[in-house]
Amino acid sequence: MKQGEKRVLLVVLTAFIAVIVLTISLERNNQRANPRMENNQRMQATLGVNKERQAMQHIPKDINPQDLPDAQGSGASKLVLYCVQCHDLPIPTMHSQQEWPQVLQRMRAYMDERRGGLLNRMIIPAAQDWQTLESYLIQHGQRGLEPGTLTDLNSPQGTLFAQTCGQCHALPDPRQHRASEWPRTVLRMQRNMQLAGVEAPERSTLDEIIDYLQRHAH
Repeated sequence: MKQGEKRVLLVVLTAFIAVIVLTISLERNNQRANPRMENNQRMQATLGVNKERQAMQHIPKDINPQDLPDAQGSGASKLVLYCVQCHDLPIPTMHSQQEWPQVLQRMRAYMDERRGGLLNRMIIPAAQDWQTLESYLIQHGQRGLEPGTLTDLNSPQGTLFAQTCGQCHALPDPRQHRASEWPRTVLRMQRNMQLAGVEAPERSTLDEIIDYLQRHAH
C-alpha cells in the first residue's frame, strides 16, 4: 500500500472512531438529561406487565373454544390461534370494552420486542389480524359500570357484588343483561372462577348478587 493511501485510510479510520465516540457521548448526555423520562417509561412498562400478569392469573383453565361468543367467527378463530401461544384462552369479558385496546397494545409491544428471540417460533399476528382481534374483543367485552350509575353500590348487596365480581374483571353494568339472564350468567362466572383457581362465593352470596343485578337490570 502506498504512503498516500495509508494516510487516507488513517484519516477515514480516525473520523469513523470520532463519530462513534461523539455518538456515545451524546447518548450518555441525553440519558443524564432525561432520567425522569426513562424512569417513567420503565415504570409504565412495569405497571402494564404486572397488570397483565395479574389478569392472566384469572384466566379460566380449559375454556372450550366453542364457548366463546360467535365461536365460528373470524375474531374467535384468531383469538384461539394467537393467544394460546403464551397463556390459556382468554374470554372477552375478562376486560371491559374500554380496556381491551390498551391490553392488546401491550401484548403487541411485548411480541414485537421479543420477535426473533423467545418468540421466534410463534405466529405473530398481521396488522389486519390485530384489528380483527380488537374489534371482536370490544364487541364482546365486559360493558363496564360507569361511575355513579348505581347509587346503592355501598349497600350490603352492592358491596358483595363489587367485591366478588371485581376480582377478575371490571364491574359489569347490570343493564347489559335482562333480569332473566343474570342467574345463568352469574353461575357461569362462578364456574370460570373455579377454573381460574379463584375462590368462588357460597350459594347464598351468589343469590344476593343475582338479586342485586336483577333489580338493576333493564
